Amino acid sequence: EFIPFGQERAIKLDFYQIQRLVSAKTKSGKVANDDDIWRFMKRCEALRANPYTSDIYLIGYDSNDGPKFAAVTSVHYMMKRAEINPHFAGIQAGVVVLQKNGQIVEREGDFIAEGERVVGGWAKVYRRDRDFPFYNAIKLSTYEKGTPNWRDMKEHMIVKCARADVLRQAFPSEVGSLFCAEEFQRELALQNEADRAPAAVKQEAKD
Repeated sequence: EFIPFGQERAIKLDFYQIQRLVSAKTKSGKVANDDDIWRFMKRCEALRANPYTSDIYLIGYDSNDGPKFAAVTSVHYMMKRAEINPHFAGIQAGVVVLQKNGQIVEREGDFIAEGERVVGGWAKVYRRDRDFPFYNAIKLSTYEKGTPNWRDMKEHMIVKCARADVLRQAFPSEVGSLFCAEEFQRELALQNEADRAPAAVKQEAKD
């Protein structure tokens, strides 16, 4: 039982509710075991994150070592934690667009006109105690992994990833260890590649 970050009332995490309502199954249908749920609940408590209001999720994925589960947060929760820092002075974010004439431009927000193509995202965070803002631009191809959300809402998704990336740079004490759900698709793809690598090397040796 604890008071979630940004809320006034305490919540009590229920083991079976977390398993049934919060934990996402792996692609093969595996569910989180007792140890996975317990670690997730302790993570929620440490971060004061409320899984019932989508501050944090428990996402499952299949690997060569069996089902695994990871705790990931929402960008909204990362923003809430950054905003408590008295030096926080705002954030801007948007898409990197390839226009019809071949020019690459940065645009605030996630609007893409007909004939244009999104190729990345950018974000800039301002701190009152810094002379220059924290800024980064990221490539769409690095994060887009063909999942439904990335196919249908790639502009929206890449902007979220850019926000998360720069928030970690600007506020390492508040959000340095957090990754958002949209970024997790990239980490999952990298994990899957690592899991497949031994088999591929083994096959190459046979050939």
